[in-house]
Amino acid sequence: ASAIPPGLALKPEDLRIQDCFVVRYDGEEQQGGGADDSMKGSPGYASLRPHEDESLISLTIALNDMNEYEGGGLFVASTGDLLNGDAGTVLCFAGGIVHGGYPVSRGTRWILTVFMLIRISRAKKQGTLCERLNPKLRMLKDDKVYSENKS
Repeated sequence: ASAIPPGLALKPEDLRIQDCFVVRYDGEEQQGGGADDSMKGSPGYASLRPHEDESLISLTIALNDMNEYEGGGLFVASTGDLLNGDAGTVLCFAGGIVHGGYPVSRGTRWILTVFMLIRISRAKKQGTLCERLNPKLRMLKDDKVYSENKS
């Protein structure tokens, strides 16, 4: 089975990684207070405010098991869903969806975040469909990233 829905008509070879990094969420007790994006007492965040990514597709990959922390997860604003899983769980979503990191109340949660974009030649063919996934569509042409904002 393909990870890319057939209606999207994207070939995996047309996708490129734009950015990839590790995120650390520390429990509120390690922060010295509430979940407010601050880094008061430890190197990690307790939460991440709702936002949109500048990618076509975003991925989060759990790097540790849920028994190592309480709370946490990917909050999807439009549905109110809270998604989470043990190490190895991959959550894949359109970068233009408003989402955030739900507060971790105890322990440390580790995730790998991956932002993907599409080659510009393919994006021009896909045009409207790509823009529906993320209006801030970012594309790659000759190893340079272009942002097409049509506002």
